[in-house]
Amino acid sequence: MEQTVGTEVCVRNSWRGVLRFYGAINGARFCGVELEKPLGDNDGTARDGVRYFSCDDFHGIYLHPEHVAAFDCESDAASKIQKHWRKKDAQIDKELAIAQETFKALEEHGERASTEEHRLVRQPLLENFLELEDVSTPGGEMTEAGLSPLGSPLTTMHPGANPKFPLGMDDITEMIDSFKAKVPLHKSYVRRILKLGQGELSQLPNVVWLKLPPDARITVVGDTHGQLQDLLTIFDLNGMPSCSNVYLFNGDFVDRGVFGCEVVLLLLALKLVHPEAVHLNRGNHEDRAMNESERYGDCTNFRTEVLDKYDNSMFHVFLKVFHALPLVHVINNKVMVVHGGLPRSADVTLDEMDDLIDRNRGIPTVGDGGLEDTTFCDLMWCDPRDLWPDDPSEDEQPVALEGCVVPNPYRGCGVLWGSDVTHRFLAANSLQQIVRSHEVEWEGYCFYHQTKVLSIFSASNYVSGGSNFGAFVTFHGNTMQYEIQQYKAPGLDDFNEISSKRTAELEELNNKNLIWVRELITQNKLELYRYYSNRDQNIDGHIEPGVWASGLTQVLGIRLKWLSLRKLLYFTEHTD
Repeated sequence: MEQTVGTEVCVRNSWRGVLRFYGAINGARFCGVELEKPLGDNDGTARDGVRYFSCDDFHGIYLHPEHVAAFDCESDAASKIQKHWRKKDAQIDKELAIAQETFKALEEHGERASTEEHRLVRQPLLENFLELEDVSTPGGEMTEAGLSPLGSPLTTMHPGANPKFPLGMDDITEMIDSFKAKVPLHKSYVRRILKLGQGELSQLPNVVWLKLPPDARITVVGDTHGQLQDLLTIFDLNGMPSCSNVYLFNGDFVDRGVFGCEVVLLLLALKLVHPEAVHLNRGNHEDRAMNESERYGDCTNFRTEVLDKYDNSMFHVFLKVFHALPLVHVINNKVMVVHGGLPRSADVTLDEMDDLIDRNRGIPTVGDGGLEDTTFCDLMWCDPRDLWPDDPSEDEQPVALEGCVVPNPYRGCGVLWGSDVTHRFLAANSLQQIVRSHEVEWEGYCFYHQTKVLSIFSASNYVSGGSNFGAFVTFHGNTMQYEIQQYKAPGLDDFNEISSKRTAELEELNNKNLIWVRELITQNKLELYRYYSNRDQNIDGHIEPGVWASGLTQVLGIRLKWLSLRKLLYFTEHTD
């Protein structure tokens, strides 16, 4: 630009000012600018001690000419708009991060409450009654000739899929089309697929060792939680199972989503058609304690879903299938795939897990059963962490986690395990990497422990439309190199404009969080009143924000960023 003293200029594409000096200082060209706002570092005095122009303190600045441009009204307006939106975008990012962290903590707190409720209430009641007899009806064992549990063909035409046994890919296609139309499979076919699937799975050991052909690949899929749309999206992106396109589904097929039955049935049917190309691990939600939980907010539990579509006896058939699921798969002797995590005991190896654990039962959530129960629980419930504590207070400094935090403070069972546990286990079992699932990851995946642990979560839009990516990871048999694919199942196109989409996403996530938090506060209202009354020093009904936040943490037993959530929770209760 032509430098003319007295003209309005823009400094560094951001600051507005007036050019007061243009000339040489110590042999180099400089512009001296009087800024509109006190963003400078002098009063017109340059570093050589000469005052080339006069202005108020901190309004002067000297720069090389390339950092100064002629002021343009339109550019200035555009800059201000961009600055405003960057600020707003940063604020949304901050609030969204808090909302996501809150959702994850509330979800884990709900799981912890569910396991305690099952252990302390439902399980003792169940133990006082005889176990249900085998749910097969008196028609005897099912054979290949029969389609119904009675051994006779289904004579009434059903509006949904009518698969023929033994199953083929045409039957799979028919089932998918029927499920897309939201038509459940007839209970006769359901019972048949479940019983055949149970028989196939029960023959497998706790730890399944897979050897891939050099020209094959294997895709590991994380939690789907009854979201059929995610499963179908994965098949659309990655192809259907075959001898060269192998799949390993890493548990948590049910709960929260409304198509848990369809997800399980489709996976079992594929397992029956391609037993060497479809593999299934058990997750912590393949368990009665989780399936009967009432702590999923506005989502449904699996037992309720089964009762809506079938009946209670069918729910028990599903449970038998869940009990038959293997716990671990190892790919090419290099990659261990498990739903939760590693055993807390350094003495337990993969080779010992087959004889150590009886998996044909509910998942234990406390360690009073000894090494078998703790190992079983850890495989299903553990979480990795790089640093501890996760959310340090002002006087805490997070450090690298070594060993285990027992129990997992978020879930109430299992442990948090550190990097040293991972490296020790990999070395003891001659492995390269661990793939696990179990936690919602907002990008669909997350690395821990110097990339030695990969967490995969495949239920996209888990909280609401656009809330998170789903992901899957594919390993190539000849090299074991891997690729991670992110996706979002159909539904995202409803959001046309980026900023409004993100704002709507934040609002919906906050609304879900509020439902859970208000329920917790309501359940503990009397204890909170007592806590705050004891700390109301002036007896005027007012407490400090820090006291308010501490009370919620201690009484509700969950540590959230309460002060950041205050504006969402604050309300005045009037009494007459």
